[in-house]
Amino acid sequence: MYTITATELKENIDEYIELGQEEEIVVMHHGKIIFFIIPKKVRLKKEWISFFGSLPKEALDDDINRE
Repeated sequence: MYTITATELKENIDEYIELGQEEEIVVMHHGKIIFFIIPKKVRLKKEWISFFGSLPKEALDDDINRE
């Protein structure tokens, strides 16, 4: 997980859009979290785990990108 400032995001938006496809990014402004950039595969895993309580090991592999 990366932590960056809003200014850093603004100055390097293309770099962080690309990085945000693979890594979680926390964006801060004046020392407070203002938002997160979360890759789709991470978000889907978290949603499934919250719905089912747990997932089988096979479901946690990186092959979850099926749509």
